[in-house]
Amino acid sequence: MGQPTPWFWSAHGLGEIDLLLLLRGRRIGFEMKFSEAPRVRAKTREIASALDLDHLFVVCPTRQAYPAARDITVLPATAIPSLPERIAELAHSRQ
Repeated sequence: MGQPTPWFWSAHGLGEIDLLLLLRGRRIGFEMKFSEAPRVRAKTREIASALDLDHLFVVCPTRQAYPAARDITVLPATAIPSLPERIAELAHSRQ
């Protein structure tokens, strides 16, 4: 998968992204939540748009992954080891 460049991103008045990875020219965001069924708020969507994220993963203690929007996936913490494959699938789905 290559070595990603990790960042924490924050802007006064807009919010923050817990982890922003720059990987082969792609921007992948991560939000960590404690709720089993987190809501993806409008502010989160604004941040994803402002950062021009290719995809945002919301990692939480849910049981299974599900799409929250076209470019946002809620992901169980137990699925973190599958992230390289999930990110590779994203690259293929855009071609």
